[in-house]
Amino acid sequence: MTALETPDYVISTEIDDHDLVFGSTYKVRYRIKNCSPSEQTFLIKGQDNKNIRFALDTARQVAPGETIVVEGEFHLEPVTEEQNLMKTHPVVASTWLIGGRKAEFRIGVAPKFPAKLNLVLPAKELYTGVPAELVLNVENNYDAEAEFAFDLPEDEFLEWTEPSVRLTVPAKGKASIPVSFILRSYGLFSRKVEVTAVPAGHQPVVFTSKLSVLMKGTQGRFGGEHGDQWVAVNGAFSLHMSRQDNTMWIEYPGSRHTFWWTYPKLGKPFAEKFSKKQAKEVNIYPEGDSQVFEALYESEDFPGLQVKSVVKLFASGIAEFNHEIINTRSTELEENMSLMTNFGFFGSRLILPYQGRYVDMRDTYSSDPGHWDSAQITENWLFCKEAYGACGIYWDPSLKLLRPEYTLGLEHELGRMPAGAVVQTKKTVFALNTFVKWQDFRSFARKERDLIVPVLDDHLELALGSGNPFEGGKLQAEWMERKMIPLAGNLELYAQNGGASEFKVADMELNREQDLRSVQLEFSPEETVAKENSENGWKIRAVYRGEDRIQERTALWFPKTQSAVDCVIEEGQAGPVYKVCNGVITIAAAPGFGSVVHSLTYQGEEWLDSSYPEAAPRSWWNPWYGGLGVGIPGMNGFSRQQEHRSTAWTEQKDDHGNVWTGICMTTRIEKQEANRGITVQQRYLMLPGVPVLCSLHSVTNETGLTLVNYSLTEDHFFRPSSIFAEGWLEHLEQGRFSLGKVDAGLQLKGILRIGAVTRKNMLHAVDAYPNHNPSVYVNNQVLSHNVHQHLPVSNGETAWMKPTYLVLGQIPLNAEDVRSLLKLSFRNTTVEKENTHADH
Repeated sequence: MTALETPDYVISTEIDDHDLVFGSTYKVRYRIKNCSPSEQTFLIKGQDNKNIRFALDTARQVAPGETIVVEGEFHLEPVTEEQNLMKTHPVVASTWLIGGRKAEFRIGVAPKFPAKLNLVLPAKELYTGVPAELVLNVENNYDAEAEFAFDLPEDEFLEWTEPSVRLTVPAKGKASIPVSFILRSYGLFSRKVEVTAVPAGHQPVVFTSKLSVLMKGTQGRFGGEHGDQWVAVNGAFSLHMSRQDNTMWIEYPGSRHTFWWTYPKLGKPFAEKFSKKQAKEVNIYPEGDSQVFEALYESEDFPGLQVKSVVKLFASGIAEFNHEIINTRSTELEENMSLMTNFGFFGSRLILPYQGRYVDMRDTYSSDPGHWDSAQITENWLFCKEAYGACGIYWDPSLKLLRPEYTLGLEHELGRMPAGAVVQTKKTVFALNTFVKWQDFRSFARKERDLIVPVLDDHLELALGSGNPFEGGKLQAEWMERKMIPLAGNLELYAQNGGASEFKVADMELNREQDLRSVQLEFSPEETVAKENSENGWKIRAVYRGEDRIQERTALWFPKTQSAVDCVIEEGQAGPVYKVCNGVITIAAAPGFGSVVHSLTYQGEEWLDSSYPEAAPRSWWNPWYGGLGVGIPGMNGFSRQQEHRSTAWTEQKDDHGNVWTGICMTTRIEKQEANRGITVQQRYLMLPGVPVLCSLHSVTNETGLTLVNYSLTEDHFFRPSSIFAEGWLEHLEQGRFSLGKVDAGLQLKGILRIGAVTRKNMLHAVDAYPNHNPSVYVNNQVLSHNVHQHLPVSNGETAWMKPTYLVLGQIPLNAEDVRSLLKLSFRNTTVEKENTHADH
C-alpha cells in the first residue's frame, strides 16, 4: 500500500516521478500525521526490491497532532530491458513498526534507460549490394539535454558506412538520424552496444542497450531475439513470437491477414499462466527445408510438466504448429491431462465448410466467428481470401473445432502421462499466400483432390423452387440465413420479366422473437402479368432490411411449361436435319454437314454463325463449320468427317427430376491413330418453354491407355446480327467490345454477354468456371467462344464435362444470378430413342 489512514495516524508515500532513469539516486518521502492524544513512535526500515536499493533505517517520535515528513534515498540500478507495462514493476518498499503493529508501504517505479534507442527501416524492400539507409530513433529520458555516443558493431551480413554514432537530444526530447549501410546478405542484426550518455551538468553514464533490426528479403534462414519479439525467418516469410504474451503470427511483405497462435494452456481447468511467463529456453535452427522455432515453458500450475511449442516454417509460406508435453516427474500423473491450443482466424472473406456446404461469407462482418457456429464446421479447414493474398488453416480431422472464447480452439487429450513421457500433439497447419484458391487449400488439408470444384453457397441465400430454377406453377422463394443471426426486419421480393420494369410481388415483416432462420414467399405470374405479354425468364430480387444491415440477393426463374419438346427430322441441303423446338428456342443439326448445331433461333432471331450447308475457310479455320461443336485434340474437321458418326434423340434427367430433351451426336474414332478408341458424345438439351440451351458432353476411353489430362473444348461461334458490325460482346469485368472493329482474345470467368445494337434480346454463355477454362476470341470475321475442360479418364470409363448453358432474353445477367444453374448436376444415363442417323 502507498497510504494508510487510522483513527490514530495518517501515512502517505510520495516520489517526484514514477518514470526514473536508472543509475541515479532518488528521494522518497513519507508524510506522517499523529492523530492520537499521545506521542507515537514509528520505526521505518527500507527493503531492496528487484533493481532498487533502499537502505533507510530510522525511528521517529511524533507528538500529538504533529505532522512530519521522513525523507529517504533509494538507488535505481540498471535493468536489461524496458519495463513491460503489463508486468509487475519494481517498488520502493519499507516495513514499519507502529505501536507493536507491522505495516508495509510500497510505491511503484518504472525504470527507464538513459535513452531509448530503436533502429527502424523506412524501406519495405531491401536489396543486397546496394547502399541503403535506416533510421536511429533516440528518446532522451533525462531532464537535461544529453549527448549519446556509441559504435555499431560489425556483422557478417552487413557493412556500416559510418559505424560511429553521436548525437545530442534535448531534455525529455526525441531525435532521429540516418544510418547508412550496405547489405551483403539478409539477416537479423541483434547486438548489444555500450552507450555513453553525457547529460548537461552531470558526469558521463555508461549503459548497455540492445539494438535490433530485421533485414528480410526473399531468401535465407535465420532468427533470434528482435526487440520485444523472437523471430524465425525462412525466405520471405517470418514467424514472430511476442515476448510479452507469447502470441505468434506469420508475416510476408505486402500481405495482410488476421491469424495468430496463442500460448498453450494445460488443464483441466485450463490455466492462463503461460500468457505472462517467458519461455525458459528458445531455440531456432534449420531442419530440412524448414526453419524450426522452439519455446520451452515450465508449468507452475502442474509442477514437473514442461510444454515445448514447436513451429516449422517453410519458404512456401506453410507453418506447422504443434506442442510437446514432457513429464519430468518420477511418477505418473494423478489425473488425465489436456492441452488447449487457441488461434485467431478472421478476415475479409472467409470460406467455410459449413452445415455440409461450402459457404462464402463474402465480407468481414459475416466472417466474424461470432456469427457462425464452430460446431457446424463439417471439415477440418478454414480459408480466407483477402485483397492482398489468401491464407488457410487446417487441423487433424480427429479433432473438433471449438470456440471456448473470442478465439477458436483445439483440445488435445494427453491422458495420465507416465513418468518421463513425452507426448506430441497433432499438427495444425497454417498457409499464407501458398494457395490462391480455396479448393486447392481444401485438397491440401484433406490430402485428396476433387476433380470438380463445388459451387459456393451464400451465407444469406435466396433459393427458388427448393433450388430448382425450372420449377413450374407458382414460384416458391425461400430466404435462408445460415449464420447465428435470427431474421429480423423487412423482406421484400421483386420480379422482372423480359424487358419490363421490376415490380414488388411480396412483402414480409420478420420479428427477432420468432428466432427464424428461413422464411418462404410465394408469387404467381398469372396473377400479375398477362400471359400474352410475358416471357419465360424471370429475374427475382430479394431486399432484406435487417436490423443490422441491408442486403440484396438475386436469382433466375425459368418456369417450365406443360407442353412437349418437339423433335422432328426434315430434309435439308446437306441431308437430314434434326430440329428440336421447346416453344421458345429452336436448334438444328445436319449430320451430313458436320457434328455441330448450325442454327439456334429465339423469337425468330438467329444467334449462330455457320457455313452450313458446306464447310468453308473462315479466318484462321480451314475447314470451318461454325455453330456449336466440340473440338477433339489433334483432329481437324476433315479427319472427323471420315470417322463413324451418328445422331439420335436423347433425354437427360437432372438432380431435380427435370427431363431435358434434345440431340446427341456421337463420334467414334477408329481411323485416326492418335485418338483411336475415343468416343465423343455431344448433347444439346432443352426444357419445355425455357429459353435455355444446355450443352452436356462426354468422352469414352477405349484406347487401352489411361488418359490423365484429356482435353475437350466446346466451340461456339455466334453472330448476334446478320450485319456483323452491329453486334457486340460484353466481358463482365472489362466492358463492351464492338464486333468487326476489334481483334482480341479475352479470358472469362463464367459469363459472356452477347447482343446487337438492333436487338433487344441478349445471349449469355454460362460456364462452370473454374472447372472450365473459358475464353472468347473476336476479329473482323468471327466471334468464337471456347470452353476447355481437362478430363482424367481411365480405359473403359466415360468422363463428363460440366454442363454449359446459353441463356436468351432481355435481362442482363451476373454471376450471382446463374448460381442455381451452376449447381445443377445430371445423372450419367441417357435414353437414346429411335431415328438414328449414321454417317460413315
